[in-house]
Amino acid sequence: MILISEKETFFDPRKPFQSARPETHEEWQARMGGEVLAVVRSGLYLDFRFLDQALSALTPTADERCGVLATDGTILCYQPSALLRLYQKNPKYLNRLYLHTVFHCIFRHLWLRGKRDKRLWDLACDIAVENVIDGLGRKSVQRPLTWVRQHAYEEIIAQEKVAAAAPIYRWLVRQTPGVLRQLEKEFYTDDHRHKLTDQRRGNPRDRPSDYCPANDDDEEVGDVEREIMRAVIGGRDKRTLPESPNSGPWRAKTPRDTDEPG
Repeated sequence: MILISEKETFFDPRKPFQSARPETHEEWQARMGGEVLAVVRSGLYLDFRFLDQALSALTPTADERCGVLATDGTILCYQPSALLRLYQKNPKYLNRLYLHTVFHCIFRHLWLRGKRDKRLWDLACDIAVENVIDGLGRKSVQRPLTWVRQHAYEEIIAQEKVAAAAPIYRWLVRQTPGVLRQLEKEFYTDDHRHKLTDQRRGNPRDRPSDYCPANDDDEEVGDVEREIMRAVIGGRDKRTLPESPNSGPWRAKTPRDTDEPG
């Protein structure tokens, strides 16, 4: 029986492996997964310099419970073997997946659900984030715009005026079960079922201190998202959008905070 010292219990995949015993396959996968995420983050930074703090705000943590990526707003959980397979087969999709997960934090999706139906809220958040990424037009995260995706965006804009999670949620409530299944298949991206994510959703202590509505009013939540969305889509290289002070909640600066004098 091999005893593991207390220092080796918590493995940091970003640091070189140092141990008196041989490296196990699981530890190698976790370390390689951390290195892959570092490569992905560096590549995204070249295209999205104004998101530099957001891209590095989440601490990578190997976790066998999640699908590929999941977050609770503080850590970025990854399933090592699934992550390595995805990086080998479709690295561009992994770029998009990483950015998708970060945008959930920027838009406060983890903390704004309130009493809404979890399934519909998760789908609304995915659609909102995917709409933003599709609109950025960057090659590092570009993917074909399918008919289902394009039609959904057009319907949401026509009926709700803005493709933010709260208005999208209202739109989804009016859809049939068949349409919802089709949309879930089209827009599913990161893992929302992660245990830590579910624990932190709706917890007032874990919510961002600013721009976080005190109630579940769709208009108020929509205003929050629109303010942040305008900053993201119109972001310039000199803007710093999100901050994650210590291990606390995300705080995003609005265009008013980031506009340069003169």
